Amino acid sequence: MSDTEVVCRQLGCGTAVCAPGSAYYGAGTGNIWMGYVRCSGTEQSLTQCSYNSNPDCAHNEDAGVVCSMEGPSISLISSYSTVSAGETVQIRCSRSASRCNGNLLLYRNGVNVNSEALSFLQSSATFTLSNVDSSHQGRYTCAYSSSSTHSRSINITVVVLQKPSLSLETSKEVSWGRSAQMRCSISTQHLGGTFTLQQLSGPLPSSPFLKWTLSMKEPTTAGIKQGFLDVNSHPPKVLLSTFL
Repeated sequence: MSDTEVVCRQLGCGTAVCAPGSAYYGAGTGNIWMGYVRCSGTEQSLTQCSYNSNPDCAHNEDAGVVCSMEGPSISLISSYSTVSAGETVQIRCSRSASRCNGNLLLYRNGVNVNSEALSFLQSSATFTLSNVDSSHQGRYTCAYSSSSTHSRSINITVVVLQKPSLSLETSKEVSWGRSAQMRCSISTQHLGGTFTLQQLSGPLPSSPFLKWTLSMKEPTTAGIKQGFLDVNSHPPKVLLSTFL
């Protein structure tokens, strides 16, 4: 198995599993350049092992190698692991070696949910979860098709946020050019996210609607996040939405 370990190391395909002989994967053709290979198991390539360059071998004796493949890595491309229903999440599975063909598999809670075939030149695959709902929630891992170990896991949490509330901190009637302060709030224990304030009607300068985005404060003891916005015009009718 020492020779097999060196082959798998040279290919970057993990550790040796077995070395079937007698042309198990089919007989090769052409000249045989290496025979009676003897490796200690620490070499980085077969050329560092001792061998006979003029062997009296035949292709029906060709050796095969089965490698374990190193486990791939997993990363979350999206900004947050906690998302609102309807959003899109992207997960990237990567491998350290790019000289082995095969598939990268995506698992959720131990069940294969997607796969992508890779050529020997590719080192990663991106999986997109669109319009997520509660069925997408869970623990995700990556694995390589050649019996590799799984990557570390990442958790995706899908939440349904309650409808946010909007209130005016000043009078509903404000003189043109004066400031009107609005309060946006929502009760949630989830960190991060933004409020988006959208103007639905009223005098508009150049576009069909205006949007203001403000960061939410940390939750209070009651779990309420709030944001404030000054609008230097008559208060428009607004639609308020939140997302993590």
